[in-house]
Amino acid sequence: MKSFKIGDLTVKLPIIQGGMGVGISLSGLASAVANEGGVGVISCAGMGLLYPKFSKDYLTNSIMGLKEEIRKARAKTRGVIGVNVMVALSNFSDMVRTAISEKADIIFSGAGLPKNMYKSRKSVLLELLNIEICAILYNVYPKRKGNLTLLHYDAILFDVDGTLIDSAPGILNTLEEVFSSMGVDVARSDLGRYIGPPLRKSFGEHFSDPAKIEEATKRYRVSYAARGCHEGDVYPGVVEMLGRLKAAGLTLCTATCKPTHVVTPILEEQGLSSYFSFVGGASMDESRDNKTDVIRHVLDQPVMQGKRVLMVGDRCDDMQGARNCGLDAAAVLYGYGSREEVAPFAPVFMAADCKELMEWILRPVDELSHS
Repeated sequence: MKSFKIGDLTVKLPIIQGGMGVGISLSGLASAVANEGGVGVISCAGMGLLYPKFSKDYLTNSIMGLKEEIRKARAKTRGVIGVNVMVALSNFSDMVRTAISEKADIIFSGAGLPKNMYKSRKSVLLELLNIEICAILYNVYPKRKGNLTLLHYDAILFDVDGTLIDSAPGILNTLEEVFSSMGVDVARSDLGRYIGPPLRKSFGEHFSDPAKIEEATKRYRVSYAARGCHEGDVYPGVVEMLGRLKAAGLTLCTATCKPTHVVTPILEEQGLSSYFSFVGGASMDESRDNKTDVIRHVLDQPVMQGKRVLMVGDRCDDMQGARNCGLDAAAVLYGYGSREEVAPFAPVFMAADCKELMEWILRPVDELSHS
């Protein structure tokens, strides 16, 4: 059989695998076909039903599931991988944007040509096939300088301490006060590792009695609310970064282990609250006091439904929380963590400063070729 070309792609065998749903045409079948020289196709139909682990929202699960299937296929083959997105799907546009951001080689759309996809948008030809299904034109988003540019993410979750605000002075002073009041001798130089992780986890390293852990947590929160929360400063470049990201159409939220009612006035005092669509934080009790639970809480909010999400933080808890929720994570190296701490979690990017992080987030999806 003769090979043929679709754009700059060479298909060794003139075979295009059917994109069969639900749960039939996934990464395993698609990569096997691609390895034999044909075009492997992943079906989007019902993807959210196959990946209920990410959140309670079907649309979010569909996006995360498609990302995972494309990445699994890429790990198994260097051949041509396509995605079949039926126009009739309620989340058609989300699936198209996800396929593009994950660099699918071809997008097939059955049940009609999606003309509404490029109303008032700058469209770019991916591939055009007209067999029983056709490849679609995709477009760029969100708005930027009068044009629309497709970005890699729709929403960014930010840790607060060590990522947006240098809150070390207030945290360290409060920890020192609490440990001293409870008869624990801890050198100030050793307290830095407690910035970021949940309070109960940190106090649990010194107290085995749950009652003492709760007492220490209570004392910390009272003292921090009175004094410590005022002893921090916004990192250089944060305001510009948040402003640029919001202007680009991205949804911004926090995901911090500080209780929501504690972090909200801090963001207001620092002039950051207006940038965030939702302030996600811990609860006062133990029902939501680790980063994974906080991230899941944020992902369950209406403003986050159907979005491709990036988590940004400085510590291993941020990276682990993102991994547990199926999110990409970017690490900032100017906070309280280190390259050595976050590297084992394979963050998609490590930023030396806010400018570098901002430019990386705002880079357009413009590489259409298979790489």
